[in-house]
Amino acid sequence: MRKLCVLLSLILAVAVVTWSQNPPPQQPQQAGAQGAKTHKLAAEVVSADAQAATITIKGEDGKEATAKVDAAAAKSLANLKAGDKVTLTCRDNDAGQHEAIVAIEKAAPKSGDANPPKS
Repeated sequence: MRKLCVLLSLILAVAVVTWSQNPPPQQPQQAGAQGAKTHKLAAEVVSADAQAATITIKGEDGKEATAKVDAAAAKSLANLKAGDKVTLTCRDNDAGQHEAIVAIEKAAPKSGDANPPKS
């Protein structure tokens, strides 16, 4: 019994020393941190909710989706209306899944547009 206690104590001591020399990896950086994966997406605005910080868009495939908008990009929501063409910059997690929209740019009106937006 005594040998078993000594053996277990030795194993525990080795584990503690090993762990202290090789600490576990740090947690991932907070959202919006430098180096986050992003991609751009062209879409049409279906609706924008500045209060909830969300936007509903229709993609080039015609499917609608609603997404969270980061605080910095949420300022742009008040200037959007249904039908606006936009380019969204989306932040993805390490697995490539969508997390939030970090920037919203209105597409420039086409040169042949009869009713350009008023500034």
